[in-house]
Amino acid sequence: MTKQIRSLSLLLAAAAFAAWATPAQAVREFKRTFGYPASITVTDLCAFPVDIDSTVSLTWMRFVRQNGTVMATFQVTEQDTFSANQQTLQGLPYTYLEVAQADANGELTGLVQQGEFEKVPLPDGSLFLSAGRIDLLAHPDAQFIVTPDVGQSGDVAALCAALAP
Repeated sequence: MTKQIRSLSLLLAAAAFAAWATPAQAVREFKRTFGYPASITVTDLCAFPVDIDSTVSLTWMRFVRQNGTVMATFQVTEQDTFSANQQTLQGLPYTYLEVAQADANGELTGLVQQGEFEKVPLPDGSLFLSAGRIDLLAHPDAQFIVTPDVGQSGDVAALCAALAP
């Protein structure tokens, strides 16, 4: 997930939490569907810069107020294309769930992503697949995260080798 994508999730969550800062019903749900593109050049994935173009579809959100806190749940489908050194790897669509939580004042207190983080067929026939759980607030400066805090990371060296000159 790119930093821009994470920033959009933070922005959406913050806006929703601000709207819920006053007392409200115990549970309120609504759904929204939209998509957006994102692009970033990362320098901390491989020994060389990698361009990542993403297509993201936010398929729904749900907001729940419980005990003065608000929780937003986002189900996201993303597909990434990696390019470097005149090599391109087209990822497969993958899905993850993002859960954001804020206190009664609308301050973000948690942002967790769980599910698949990347799914990329490699030229040798193997599949780069990372899945698990990431505490996004614990990685405030990360450009791009493919290695979960808990779960299984794909072979980053094999991904980078496929993009190497």
